[in-house]
Amino acid sequence: MVDLGFGFADLALDSVADALTITLFDGVTDVGSLTYGGSPDPTFTGGFAGIQSSIAFNSAEITFDHGIAFAVDNIQGLVGLGFRLRERTA
Repeated sequence: MVDLGFGFADLALDSVADALTITLFDGVTDVGSLTYGGSPDPTFTGGFAGIQSSIAFNSAEITFDHGIAFAVDNIQGLVGLGFRLRERTA
């Protein structure tokens, strides 16, 4: 079992059902993904994103789907795990 969790915020002003997506990879193989919503607190939209997999993964892609700026903090479960942040482009 491998897991990953972190707090996040983006510059959206309202609640967003699809604020970000975490996609897990074992090498180049996509082993799954989850999408997370965010709520204003008080002005930045954000929340906590956590994912666990029974399939081992060695990297994660975190894609922010809204907002013009974003942040992550308090990353847990990252020992030896590669990750990249990206903004979704149309």
